Amino acid sequence: MWFTTPFVKLQAAISDFLAFSFHTCMFQAERKKDTAIWTSVPQLQSALERKCDGNHSHKPWGLVGPNEFATAEECAYNVELARTWAQAIADYAIACNVVPEPQTFDEARSHHAKTTKLNQALLGLLPRGRKIPPLMCDFLQPQTFDVSEMPALQKLAPKMRIPDSVTAFPKGSRVLRFHSNGAGGVDGHESVDGQNTGLPKFAAIGIPREPWDFVAEAIKLTHPVLQRMRVPKIIEEAIDLHSFDPVGLRRRHVEFGQWVVSAAKEVQEEQKTIINDMPVHCRRVLEGKNIALFNRLIHFHSYPDVDLAMQMARGFPLYGWMPASGVFQGQVRLPELQQGALKAMAKSYTQRTLAAVKGSGCADLDAALWTATMSEVSDGYIIGPFEPSAVPIGAIVAPRFALQQKNKIRPIDDFTAAGTNLAVGMHEKLAVDTIDECAGIIKAWMQRFGAGLELVGKCYDLRKAYRQLAVCEDHLHASWVAVWNPELKRPQVFQMDSLPFGATGSVAAFLRVSQALKVLGTAGPAIVWSAFYDNFICICKKGDEQAVDRVVRFFFSSLGWKLSSDADKDLPFSKSFAALGVVFDLSDVHSGSFTIGNTEKRKSEIEGRIDDILARNVLSPAESMSLRSRLTFAEAQIFGRGAKLALHCIGGPGRSGRTLRPLDEDIVFHLKWMKERIVQAPPRRVEVLDRDTVYIFLDGACTCAGEEDGDWTGTSIGGVLVDKSGNPISHFGFVIPEDIVSTWGPADKQQYIFEAEVLPFAVALHVWRRELAGKCLFVFIDNEAAMGAWISGNADSRVARKILHNGAMMESLIDAHPYFARVPTHSNVGDDPSRGKFEELLRLGSKQVHVDRDLILEITK
Repeated sequence: MWFTTPFVKLQAAISDFLAFSFHTCMFQAERKKDTAIWTSVPQLQSALERKCDGNHSHKPWGLVGPNEFATAEECAYNVELARTWAQAIADYAIACNVVPEPQTFDEARSHHAKTTKLNQALLGLLPRGRKIPPLMCDFLQPQTFDVSEMPALQKLAPKMRIPDSVTAFPKGSRVLRFHSNGAGGVDGHESVDGQNTGLPKFAAIGIPREPWDFVAEAIKLTHPVLQRMRVPKIIEEAIDLHSFDPVGLRRRHVEFGQWVVSAAKEVQEEQKTIINDMPVHCRRVLEGKNIALFNRLIHFHSYPDVDLAMQMARGFPLYGWMPASGVFQGQVRLPELQQGALKAMAKSYTQRTLAAVKGSGCADLDAALWTATMSEVSDGYIIGPFEPSAVPIGAIVAPRFALQQKNKIRPIDDFTAAGTNLAVGMHEKLAVDTIDECAGIIKAWMQRFGAGLELVGKCYDLRKAYRQLAVCEDHLHASWVAVWNPELKRPQVFQMDSLPFGATGSVAAFLRVSQALKVLGTAGPAIVWSAFYDNFICICKKGDEQAVDRVVRFFFSSLGWKLSSDADKDLPFSKSFAALGVVFDLSDVHSGSFTIGNTEKRKSEIEGRIDDILARNVLSPAESMSLRSRLTFAEAQIFGRGAKLALHCIGGPGRSGRTLRPLDEDIVFHLKWMKERIVQAPPRRVEVLDRDTVYIFLDGACTCAGEEDGDWTGTSIGGVLVDKSGNPISHFGFVIPEDIVSTWGPADKQQYIFEAEVLPFAVALHVWRRELAGKCLFVFIDNEAAMGAWISGNADSRVARKILHNGAMMESLIDAHPYFARVPTHSNVGDDPSRGKFEELLRLGSKQVHVDRDLILEITK
């Protein structure tokens, strides 16, 4: 292999190769396997070069069963080896000046890729999984130890927990890395008679803090909802202009207008050349667009997507690798279908489409789709109709169907069915500004200005936005669509010159343009806005509406973009305005809050859909997933997590793929409950107010007789309430009666540790409801699964789901704002009361509160 041309070239390109080998048994593998490595990464040699020390036994090679060989069991690298290898690559990346992932919430402030998730946390949303780093690190600063006499520890992989059998370190300690400290061995490895054994001698160990030391660090934290929003610098500058320098804002508008007029004159010849070089269809679709001015604006403000304007002039691709913009976060998504395969299958996809396009069964819907399609023909966006026989060889035809939206229909072109979307590759993870981005801008403005601020807003909507951009000439063969002609009772075909609504390539292209317009509109005329596809939500101070409206319209018109003039979309600035199906009410901004709720149209639509499902007594998988998605979005505007149980139930048919007919009692209850909640619940309130913060440490335990010191056995819970000075003010501890625990699951199940870890927070919300009402809560839990369940509001366990639901409803009732964080077991002051140990807490002045079986039954029933 090494003498083949590609590897010969590789060797010529990289001269600093290292060669070594290692035995996999030194990384917990059950057999001794020698693996050779040739690499240019020195960290790999330091981390992996270990040879068997002979202090353990090996399984034999050869047959292990009928037609089964031991080699098959050793072909995959185990977790220990994979972790060690990954850590070595991470060390190499850092040595090459790659910026590492932030380790804590505060470190993530300057990490652009984390901004969106951080802002969601600052708005009160709870981040799921590992979207943002923890608020604080579990450990003290790493301490280096000589581990030459600890063989069980020497073979661990970095970041792995040290077994409890190694009593030299507190429970929960972890090996952070093995390294050289400049003494003995080779690269920190143990040696015998000068020979490297492969066993690391020195290790950096992360030691959990002592319980009250952890509390002392925890009380230094600022609750996310009390922190400042992270918005782009140009947004901050624009906000400050609007807030504190009205003369400067007017000057900025005038200067921008003068710059545009001057630049437009300067690029006239360049614009003519661009138009002359355009393919004919691009010239037609982009009529009125000032590409040269757009290009000048991009370069003037050093916008990263430098080729965007010229690519816009050439048209955008529908398949293949989408061009990287340099704007979105990097994340590779491979195409499922190669371009060659797509072209080879073109005839097959086209035949399948033409055979599948039929009437929908609703004459009015078919007629509306045909009318909408012919309207696009009149506007010059598509060409047709043609008979299917006119489709050229190699063309790919996608089916078009109608999506009913309120009082109109939207034509959708299914380019997934045509295979085109399957042949799309991405270098970046596309993103749009959501409701939370707009809410973050408003909250940031309130935080920077202070009391007395009055804001208004409106949504600018681009008219048929995708149709204002063209398909590149090389991909016109893939831009055909088939539509059912209700008069001729057969499908006819059209060729689209503009971007289809339903093509992944269209999304990639339009989001590049949308983000550019947003950024340039802020960098130039200081417009404060966000962009969700073709919806631009604009915010300004009351009194500045006319000036801002003029500059927004001038910005779009100078570049040739057409705004929607529909009466229900082009509304004036107002303290209460709708966008994306929600209503922003800024009436109370002056006193430090605003609300975001569902529009009456959305409420009515959801109510109608649920009533229809209940009347038909049927819920199909497609309806289940669609309704759950709509309800999830609507629920987000109510800002509660009490609906997770209902949403899980409603989404059941979608997950199982089976139609529910008739509806069972459980799903009927949750459908009715969700309908009432969406229609009647108040909108979510976002505040810029000072709230007191308290700290809750929780624990659940399942202890067998003789397992621990003390008299408590069975399933127990505990919690400690700590004030902002770090003093324990109240605590509880309770053993759950066995007759209650036995109802939590099957009779043969021995322990319910997950349920025991989930339960304490729900209990805390009840017993401390007065102390927690209206406050920000830091909730520390030492069980990852239980913490994740509270964040997501869902769990597989039936009892846990009920606990989560009751707890979330109590959260909403007492207006508490929890933020969940992990505490190592060793550092958890809630561990003692969960095991019946109250002496230290009582000595520190904490008062014990009563918990009884009735409360447990109320929460878990």
